[in-house]
Amino acid sequence: MEIKFLNHGGKLWILKRKFRKERFSDMNHVKEYREWINCNHVLQDNTHYLFVDTVLDIEFEEIA
Repeated sequence: MEIKFLNHGGKLWILKRKFRKERFSDMNHVKEYREWINCNHVLQDNTHYLFVDTVLDIEFEEIA
């Protein structure tokens, strides 16, 4: 399975699903579907809803 990443608003997202907006009758259905597939955010463009998960930033210390 190929993992697709999106860079939007200075954040990195993992794209889980992409659907045309006509597939949903209202925003409540979008929210219900987001919860059902266990995503934490929905982005949108002119024609699609993008169901995504946030890529968390990590803090690390370089070991010499």
